[in-house]
Amino acid sequence: EIQSNKLHLEKAANVNQQCLDGATALYVAAENGLIESMDALLKTSTRQPDVNLGTSKGLRPLDIAFMKKNEIAMEMLIRKNAERTTAIFHAIIEFERKEKNLARYVRRVCVVPF
Repeated sequence: EIQSNKLHLEKAANVNQQCLDGATALYVAAENGLIESMDALLKTSTRQPDVNLGTSKGLRPLDIAFMKKNEIAMEMLIRKNAERTTAIFHAIIEFERKEKNLARYVRRVCVVPF
């Protein structure tokens, strides 16, 4: 299935196409932890996906990856210059109270100025 997705991407599919709720393929992949699909979208496509396209609720792929605690997806998106939104910065404070290891990881990866 990944191979057919890559072939579809190579044939100039619109990787930034949004559903009615504004979700893109990259957002859905980040939301569901589909790392191989994210990798295919970020590396294979001739038209690079906009890693900062948000849903109608204003959530971006990095936001949902953070909310799902998917460190691999977060790192992939950050390497592609995903914007660190204020929602993530506020969430870090909350996570610091509950899950110190994730907060340290996010602070290191996102280079949060605290």
